[in-house]
Amino acid sequence: MILFQDYKSHLLRNGRNLSEVRKNQSDMVMNASFTGDVGYKKVYILTQKNGWQYVDAKYSKHATPSILRDAVDYYLQFRPDVHFPVGSYVFIPDDTSFDLDINESDPLNGDISNLWLIVGRNNSKQFVRYQVLKINWNFKWVHRVGDKIKVLNCLGCARNANSYTSGIWNDQFVTALDNITAAWLPNTAYVYGNKMEEYGLCDIRTITIQTRIMISLNDINPNCYMVSKILDMAPQGVLKLTLKQDDYNKRRDNPDIMVCDYYTDSGDITVTEPEPVVSPDKTSTITQVSVTSAGITPVSEPLVVGSTSYFMVEFSDDGIDAQWRISLNGDDTNAAAIERLMVINQLNDTLISIKPGKSNKVKGRSFTLSVSDPKGDYYSSITVEVAG
Repeated sequence: MILFQDYKSHLLRNGRNLSEVRKNQSDMVMNASFTGDVGYKKVYILTQKNGWQYVDAKYSKHATPSILRDAVDYYLQFRPDVHFPVGSYVFIPDDTSFDLDINESDPLNGDISNLWLIVGRNNSKQFVRYQVLKINWNFKWVHRVGDKIKVLNCLGCARNANSYTSGIWNDQFVTALDNITAAWLPNTAYVYGNKMEEYGLCDIRTITIQTRIMISLNDINPNCYMVSKILDMAPQGVLKLTLKQDDYNKRRDNPDIMVCDYYTDSGDITVTEPEPVVSPDKTSTITQVSVTSAGITPVSEPLVVGSTSYFMVEFSDDGIDAQWRISLNGDDTNAAAIERLMVINQLNDTLISIKPGKSNKVKGRSFTLSVSDPKGDYYSSITVEVAG
């Protein structure tokens, strides 16, 4: 005999009220028919917890592009109850293929023609959709930390901004450029947290008012801009910049790599990384090792493209938080991109793995692998080479 309480419990499993029942049933129908939609795509999204992963999505039009506006956003809808934060990178296949042709070891360093950015969330009653913009520029800027200066970069969206002037401002004594544009970048620290560096992303919080950025396809007389406004709360996860046009400085700016303030007024390169000061009582030793089921043993061999090598460090003191870094030896304008191909994964407190990406850019290259604590003490380094 079926008791009333048993029958009631059975009904409650489908929802506590009619609204929940209809929602759950709609979710079941959506899941069952998801791959049958003409807009269905298998997309590749960067998540904080799991890194790059494939997920099911529906791609649809939000607004029709026209010559009266810049790039418009599109909708991306995931399966019911599957959500990702605004500011996430996502690869979406175009109409030429159902599959993505990307370098899985370092997708952001390869072809980004199919890379998009989640810039908004449409909280509809049931099926949430995200607004996405296509990535169209690699923003680069110079950042100073103490006496260290380095070039940082972030893939984002160059946007148009309303400017109701002629583009030139005059007064009695001077003439200056008076035009603005805009840029939308992912707030990498907010979206990816402490996994930001592991994924090869730069901290966009280093962009400040008066940071100069080059946005142009003209490598002879490029357009340079200075950051005049920074908005990071609408929505959270996306950094919106207002950029005021600035004069191109032929002495200080480098159009070959699209970086402003790359040189000093004397023509010297400003991007420097001074040698660390090594304390004699705070030391470390790096050893290349082989990791097998039999244990860990020292080895000495070159790195191989696409294969994993292991390194461990021994500090003179216990409880040290190891900070690893790899840098390309020699001068190369694409050093930052090449370094990102050397994927480092920290396996425990003292052991890391290095996997050179499947690219000819790293073959035959020499790198400096270094380690220290977060303050720069206990520093040591070794030279590693990638077999040609």
